[in-house]
Amino acid sequence: MSFGRRRFYVVRPILFKELFELRSQLRAMELIKEKIIKTDQLIGRYSQLSARHREQTRRLEESSQLVAQLHRDCNKHEAELGTQLRELNELRQEVAVKTQQLDTLMSEMTECRAQQQGAEAAMTTEGPNECACEIVAPEVEDYVVLYSFSSIWEESCDNTGEELCRKQCRDDSNALEENGGWMAPASEGDDMTIGDVACENLGRDETLGIESQLYSSVCDLPYHEEGHGIRDLLCCEDGLQVECLGPITTLPPML
Repeated sequence: MSFGRRRFYVVRPILFKELFELRSQLRAMELIKEKIIKTDQLIGRYSQLSARHREQTRRLEESSQLVAQLHRDCNKHEAELGTQLRELNELRQEVAVKTQQLDTLMSEMTECRAQQQGAEAAMTTEGPNECACEIVAPEVEDYVVLYSFSSIWEESCDNTGEELCRKQCRDDSNALEENGGWMAPASEGDDMTIGDVACENLGRDETLGIESQLYSSVCDLPYHEEGHGIRDLLCCEDGLQVECLGPITTLPPML
């Protein structure tokens, strides 16, 4: 009996040892299982991240291709724009040339119209053209011409000719003033003066004196006022020029 008990006590520690080893192995297997599960989870997450990375890489490549295409399109459009700008500058230069030519043509047309009007005016007048220079009484009713010293006009009837006639009229009036004004001898003869002719044309007596104005016209074109006629006032009695009795007998000089 004692021998059997001793064997029992010998076998039991061995069983405990084996049981402990089994438990240790089981624990190790559980740890390995947990690591396998975690590894599977890490592999799944890596797969997901790898897929996302591949997708982002694909999109990045597409974006790079799109940017490259945009650069090519921009370069193409810049080249086209440069060509169009050069063509636009050429067109602008052509427009400037055409505008200058048009201005020249318009100027020539205006001059031709003026010459045509002068020619038409010359054709409607009887006899040769005249540079009319007249001393008138503007304050008298019916615009009385006091004295006229017109001349045959052999120049043109355009704007240039008109300016030449106006200058000639002023020069003749100044010469008449220097020659005595109303007292200058008239071309009508019979010892008549410019003032006598003016009073005869006025047709009435004038003791206080009237002013006179100078007008010019060429080829029957509209008249232009040239300023004072004779600076002295005109006084008439019995159809002849006489000395004025008013307080002012001479107009002040023009400034």
